[in-house]
Amino acid sequence: MNGRLAKKRGSTVDNRGGIFINILSFFLKQQLIFLMILFVIVSYASFTLQKESPSEIQYHLQQHNDVNHGYMTSKRFQRIKKTSPMDDKYITIWLHQVHRWFKEDENQTTAQKVKSYLLDAKESGFTHVMFDIPWAWTERESHGNVQIHSFGKEDVLAAACELNLPLHVVVTMRELPPWAGEDKKLFEWGRSKGYDYDLTTGPSPAHPEVWQMATEFLEMVSTQLIEKYGHCIASLSPTFNNEFETRYSQELNHMRDYSDHSIGAYKEWQVNKGLSSSPKTAEDPPTFDRLEICEPILDDKAWQWFEFREDFLVDKYVDLCKIVKTVRKGEDGKTYDPHCLLHFGEMFSSTDILNSNIFFKLATSEFVDHLVMDSNMALFGAPTSPSIVGILVSTAQVYGKEVHYEAATERILLCDDKGQIVETGEDFDGDKGVSLLVRSGVARALEAGVHSLGITNLCAPRTINNLLSHKEEDTKRSNAVKKGLSLMRASLFEPTAVLFIPYQAFYAYKLVISGVSCGVNHTKCWHESFDQIPTFGHGDVNKKPGMCNTDIAQYQLVNIWDDLRTRHAQVAVIADPDQLTDELLKGTTERVFLSFPHVMTNESWKFFEGEKLFSLFKEKSKKYPFSDIHVNIH
Repeated sequence: MNGRLAKKRGSTVDNRGGIFINILSFFLKQQLIFLMILFVIVSYASFTLQKESPSEIQYHLQQHNDVNHGYMTSKRFQRIKKTSPMDDKYITIWLHQVHRWFKEDENQTTAQKVKSYLLDAKESGFTHVMFDIPWAWTERESHGNVQIHSFGKEDVLAAACELNLPLHVVVTMRELPPWAGEDKKLFEWGRSKGYDYDLTTGPSPAHPEVWQMATEFLEMVSTQLIEKYGHCIASLSPTFNNEFETRYSQELNHMRDYSDHSIGAYKEWQVNKGLSSSPKTAEDPPTFDRLEICEPILDDKAWQWFEFREDFLVDKYVDLCKIVKTVRKGEDGKTYDPHCLLHFGEMFSSTDILNSNIFFKLATSEFVDHLVMDSNMALFGAPTSPSIVGILVSTAQVYGKEVHYEAATERILLCDDKGQIVETGEDFDGDKGVSLLVRSGVARALEAGVHSLGITNLCAPRTINNLLSHKEEDTKRSNAVKKGLSLMRASLFEPTAVLFIPYQAFYAYKLVISGVSCGVNHTKCWHESFDQIPTFGHGDVNKKPGMCNTDIAQYQLVNIWDDLRTRHAQVAVIADPDQLTDELLKGTTERVFLSFPHVMTNESWKFFEGEKLFSLFKEKSKKYPFSDIHVNIH
């Protein structure tokens, strides 16, 4: 009896224990399921922005901006898995630098100094040389008397070829030669509201006489270069811009070109577009405030003018590239078909309204072979985020051209008149300040698969090894100095995310700078050490410790790109809806669309032919949905 009772009691205890275990198991299972669901939600939220509302995304980004995690964010970027050595690196040497840095003295001739410089460049890992042939110093004496060897040009051309350093030759027509005269009608004119016309020193390609002289000069220079140096000419680069770029020049914030012939061309353009019945009834071009424009430009006449400036310059540069690419015969009896290289200054900013952005139309041209993307990461005179370099290179990659990134060093490594580095006490091996800025910019270009790196205005080529090497990599840096700088780039450009922003949107504002204009608050520097980098221009205005004045629209673009890079090794930046191809989009898992207030609504875009562009985007987004993020300008 006691045994049976004991057994029953034992059974009772066992049943209670089983019930407790079952309850506990059920609770744990529920908790596990809850945690799994929570994990999936969190993981999904961190992986894609598709389900977040624009306001939520903007809030998160704003919180990120306030605590200034720019440098830390870049450390969390997705890594590139497949890399390969970047074979091509060019160094620039401009004619005015030859005259300044390499003056003949009692010990060496200019030619000897130039050759020594180029030999240093080659031993430091540079494979190409970029040099300029200025119109004003090449056809100087009389019309048709083109001398490609005069004023020290032969010293560079001959030495580069002798050292097997292929040449990218910039043929610059930013100044008229002396014999062309000083007729004011030959030049570009700048203009702003409330100001008189501003006569510039730049010849106007809209003037038929200027255009004829310029194209004849380019034809003769190209012929002479190929005849003499065809075997070592990598590309020719025609330009009218004062910084060798492919866009309008600007000075004192005046838009160009308001010359009589440019206005006449604008009126003819209106007729061709069906906007006017005749040039007599066509509109004059609008003018704009010289200083900042804080409210979006919505006037149709303004957008017509913007579109004309693009169309006009694109046609001119395509014609110049056609001249460059003409097949010619060299003295060696061989035929050569030079490439056309075009150099594009920093874009995606509120200065685009002044310069005009013709990159996206020229990048599709069969006559353009090389795209040089240029940024000194100090657009308004204060250091910005090096991510802008990655954005520019990623933008260029989708066009299938040879993509270069050109980094300027003149504000980082100061040079004296003898071509020697001015000692400033800066530690160029350190992971801070200018060295961090330059290295990070180059890193973003390499991650985007840039094909070539250009370094401009560097008077001491061997310093590039220290500038681009990390302090903790002493052994690697020593080897780099001996063997030449070796850089690893992404082998392929295979983006898994797309960031789409129509480039025209940046025309809607002008000079919107944090801490300076339009009531925009200061923005923190990308890295705390950037506070010590010397500033200039707008970067000196209303300075505050730890703050860097920057273009506010570009600032937000960069932060969104940075956010995508924490989940994607490569992000395509598309600014033309025609480039939103199925081939590109089908390989992406995240797609983001940036819209500017008022100029871009859910019903239309206010650009010229904005309805057409809007329809193209809407059609693509049906198959490949985009999350919409609103850019906050103020």
